Amino acid sequence: MASTKSDTKVETQAVPAAEPVPVVEAKPAQPAAPMLQSSAGEALQKYSLCAHCQSRLHFAYLTDFSRNLTEETARCPECHKQSHRVMHRLQ
Repeated sequence: MASTKSDTKVETQAVPAAEPVPVVEAKPAQPAAPMLQSSAGEALQKYSLCAHCQSRLHFAYLTDFSRNLTEETARCPECHKQSHRVMHRLQ
């Protein structure tokens, strides 16, 4: 096979000079989660006592097996306020 020489010209364009990369000052690393400053007993009391009147909360659970979810609600029997509502994923 014989090779043929083509007379095509390739145009080149000048590439602009890259802009300098800005310098970012290093900051001290922050922990991903805040430091826990309470004991297990204090955390349990905060979770199970009403924030308004400090009485014990009543917990109720509703499970939806089709979506693998459980809804946890906490209500105060004294002041009748709903303290929290949490969705838990079943595995």
